Amino acid sequence: ILKTNKLDISEKYSYLVFDDKSPFEETPLRPSISHNPGISLFVEVETSKAFQIRVAGQLNQKAIQLSQKIKGFNLKNDDVISFENTSTKEFRQLNGFISKMTDKAQRDYVSLKEFSENAAHEMQTPIAVAKGKLELLLENPDLKPEQLPLIESAQASLTKLSRLGQSLSLLTKIE
Repeated sequence: ILKTNKLDISEKYSYLVFDDKSPFEETPLRPSISHNPGISLFVEVETSKAFQIRVAGQLNQKAIQLSQKIKGFNLKNDDVISFENTSTKEFRQLNGFISKMTDKAQRDYVSLKEFSENAAHEMQTPIAVAKGKLELLLENPDLKPEQLPLIESAQASLTKLSRLGQSLSLLTKIE
């Protein structure tokens, strides 16, 4: 057990002196921290900064992990983004929002794909029927010369519409 003596040099400073001449002996060159408000404030501020840096680093790491999960998300897969449990309220809220958003995006993607497939398929039958009827009109011996450009224009429009349906069908098959 070390014995200490408190020396009051002035009203402003007091010093702690160890009797056994330990390496921690305080001399007039090393005033006691507890008696120097400037040093005490400095230690408190630095400790607070170190704590804030550590907490900010942990939060930043969580944000980076979340960002990487979002970057890896793919609508075409049925992957679900999973999140680690966190005690941070804001991250729990953000994780919940992202889960709902990705689920909705996947549902919307599937719905849009199904609609496009159905639309492309359903367009082909009426187009084929209309083209067939126009060809029958072209074979009609009673066709007047002024009707020919109208039928050809309708055929050209149906051909464009048919290509559009084929393109739509192809897009739904591309993964």
